[in-house]
Amino acid sequence: MAHKFKEGDLFKPKSNNHGHAYQIGQVYKVMSRQPGGGGYYMGADLHGNMINNWIFHSDMEPASMTKANLEKERSDLEAKIAEVDLKLAFLQETGLTEYDPDEYKIHKALAVLDSTTDSIKRTKLLAKLMKDVV
Repeated sequence: MAHKFKEGDLFKPKSNNHGHAYQIGQVYKVMSRQPGGGGYYMGADLHGNMINNWIFHSDMEPASMTKANLEKERSDLEAKIAEVDLKLAFLQETGLTEYDPDEYKIHKALAVLDSTTDSIKRTKLLAKLMKDVV
């Protein structure tokens, strides 16, 4: 009997008999089931990135969360929180109420430019900023 997966369940692809784009053995999370009750599921990696492909239930097996998975998830979430904290600090410092990524990048670049007189460091920063913008 095939395992019935529900939204939020963890699974690992165990085979690729139906041409999916999932890596065998990697852990994914069920995000949705094919409308109409078919045996196909849509998944995402543990970072929430959707895999834009259906996987059939016979190619799936239940998976559990390992300590390493949890530690990686925690580290990723902490990095995202730190990034949001920097954006909030930018808004607080500038008195703005809406976040604009371009203004944030320029603000960061100006802060570094103001903090050094080393022309090479300033040049490299501006070159990096130009690559990020273009």
